[in-house]
Amino acid sequence: QRLLLITVPMSEAADAGARAGAAGKPSLQVPSGPSIQESVPGEEAPNRTYQDLLKSPEDEEVYEKFTTVQLLFFDITSRLTVQLGTPDMNRAAIFSPDGRFLLVSATRKPFSYAVPDGRFARELEVWELPALGDEPGSSGGDAIRARWPVASLPVRDKIPTPNDAVEDCPREFSWRE
Repeated sequence: QRLLLITVPMSEAADAGARAGAAGKPSLQVPSGPSIQESVPGEEAPNRTYQDLLKSPEDEEVYEKFTTVQLLFFDITSRLTVQLGTPDMNRAAIFSPDGRFLLVSATRKPFSYAVPDGRFARELEVWELPALGDEPGSSGGDAIRARWPVASLPVRDKIPTPNDAVEDCPREFSWRE
């Protein structure tokens, strides 16, 4: 009876249209010098080697831009669409079994240049959704009734490399039936 829509924020969609219509080629950013990564002295952080990591502040800006989404709630019966929260770097959103709550995972800064985005810092929250049939506010604003923090996870860049290595923080969040 409800759908969760993951959309490009309106301002981003307008910017993309303007860029598509702009004449000329995109400018290339030339680095001002070499990319240097330093580890904290005396602190071991074994890591695998990954491809396609963030390499510069410009990469961070592009990553943030392309991972920022707006969650919308669509009630099939009433055919109303309601905005949930504000545009954010939401990685996942899962309905509770009864459909009254949403478990939301969002990426947080600082980003890492040493691990892929699946290991970036993130926050998890539970959002209480409006009841079926509730009329959304006429302001078109946020329809979330309440929010509860579940976990704030740091960048996971110190996971040992052996095959049986695990993160030293909570993981695998989901709903119970």
